[in-house]
Amino acid sequence: MITRELVDTSFLDNLVKRLVLEEVFHIVSTSSVFVPEWKRKFIDRGQVRLWPNLEGEWYEMTPGEAAREELKRYHPNVKMIARKSDFKMLDLTPPRYWRGNQYHGDMYYVDLSGAYAATYRNLTLDCCWPRCIGEFELNPIADRLWQWKTARNSVMGVCRSHTMQAVKGRKSWEQKFYNQYFSPHLWYTVQQVLHSLAEFALNLGAIYINTDCFIFRKQKQYILMAELLEFMNYETHVLQGEGVIWGWNSYALPGKATRNYNVDTERMVYIKAFEGSKTLKWYKSIVKKNF
Repeated sequence: MITRELVDTSFLDNLVKRLVLEEVFHIVSTSSVFVPEWKRKFIDRGQVRLWPNLEGEWYEMTPGEAAREELKRYHPNVKMIARKSDFKMLDLTPPRYWRGNQYHGDMYYVDLSGAYAATYRNLTLDCCWPRCIGEFELNPIADRLWQWKTARNSVMGVCRSHTMQAVKGRKSWEQKFYNQYFSPHLWYTVQQVLHSLAEFALNLGAIYINTDCFIFRKQKQYILMAELLEFMNYETHVLQGEGVIWGWNSYALPGKATRNYNVDTERMVYIKAFEGSKTLKWYKSIVKKNF
């Protein structure tokens, strides 16, 4: 039987160093370290929250554990199977756009609230690209996890996970494992919706895009973007005023400022929408049915 121990972040960091020096095999995740030889799992207490298991008993779980528990609650018998070609879908990362030109002037900022969960809640675990819906709904899972940001985002992490980081001594490698909720098509479909939104924003005149954040120079542009997002039932956070973009992930305007003040002007252009207008039309039809 595996023993779970809640520890401080500093303890976890020192433990990893010790395991490496002593060449003890262990598995590392975002918020925990599992040592099979000791049958002990060490968990960062700063990452956990009390959450009910399937029997209704409350335990301190990590975001990933809570996400998996909810998937088990609603889809206990799912056994997802991916083809070898499906793994390439995981290569599609979130959209981003910035030409590398520093900017100072009027800024209209639109931010999606809970972009990942707000998107996958309208899809299914077994959705299939291009643009097909299955039967295993994710809406109830998104609802239960909505107030816990890292857990609701971890649903996507669980559904794209098929390897774990194994470490022994100075060697580290990705070790494969079977994940019954592995769904490259879900990951790819969510990303295609986000990339299609980014393409729409770019066509309106956006000067900066990062996953769920869009910055425009003109009021009319951001109004049209906000109207589309509202129609698709996304909650948005909108700010406007004189602002500045110093570099990638480095900007400020009234009510919003990043902590990073990077003046590197390297271009960041990555929008890979496939038939974006068709994807948005399809996704809007799904949202309309769900609400």
